[in-house]
This record gives sequence, C-alpha cells and structure tokens, in this order.
Amino acid sequence: MSLTTALRGQLFYAMLVMLWQVSGKLLVGLGLPSPGPSPSLTIAGIAFLVAGSMVLTVNRVPVIFALLVLLSGYAAASTIQNAFVADPSLWPFNLARYAGVAINVVGVAAGAFSLTALTALTVRFRHRENRNYKAHFLKMFVYLYTTNAVMPHPQPRTGRN
Repeated sequence: MSLTTALRGQLFYAMLVMLWQVSGKLLVGLGLPSPGPSPSLTIAGIAFLVAGSMVLTVNRVPVIFALLVLLSGYAAASTIQNAFVADPSLWPFNLARYAGVAINVVGVAAGAFSLTALTALTVRFRHRENRNYKAHFLKMFVYLYTTNAVMPHPQPRTGRN
C-alpha cells in the first residue's frame, strides 16, 4: 500500500467523522435525536484540522504524520470501546451505535494502513540509502586510489637528492 492510498483512507475517515458530527448537530437543531451521544462541531473542526495537518506533513515531516495517525487511531479505538461500554440508551437505536462503530473501524484500519505504509517506505528508503552509500563508498575509494590520494604509488628515483 502506498502512502497516498493511506492518506486517502485517513481523509475518508476524517470526512466521515465530520459528516457524523455535523449531521448530529443539524438533527439536534431540528429537534430530532442525534445518531450519537454527543454531536459536536468542535470535534468536526478538530477532525478537519488533523486531516489538513496530515496532508501538509505526509511527505514533509513523516514523524508528525505518524503522530497524527496515532492520535486519530487512538480516538477511533476509544470511541469503539465507548460504544460497547457506555449506556446503550445514549443512542436513539442500536443501528446508530453500530454505524458509529463502523465509522471508527474505518479510522482504526486507516491508521493501521498508514503506519504500515510508513514502515514499508522507511524500510525501502533505508535499504536504498544503504545500497547507495555502499556504491558511493566504492566509487570514492576507486577514485581516490586511482588518483594516488589514498596510497600513493612509489615514485621512481631520479638519482637526484
């Protein structure tokens, strides 16, 4: 899996979270029950900011991208746990609870795929980097040896001292 595909998974999860939270707020505003226990525009905003930060850091600062992926995955996993531990009466019906679980399973899967893609990319980069260093060292050694910089060949004596 490529890092681009992993990022798309993260963005898809962020979009689902924003849609869930905003639709819950809209339903509450219309006087209907929200699909989840606590719809929040703040959570939607945080999901938007985290997704934007992931886009900005995926190729530039992979460590921050990995931390954002871990944060997102932790939030998704704790929300899944909450769905099975919290009082079922917080959801208007069981289908809404399991829909929330499904959305957050997407988040956990996207996090796992993202970390896998980052790990694979790091391993490939290090392997390529090591191979390049070996080739570079060999070329450098051959160059230095042939230009007499490392081990100069003995110069023939001309007879003059």
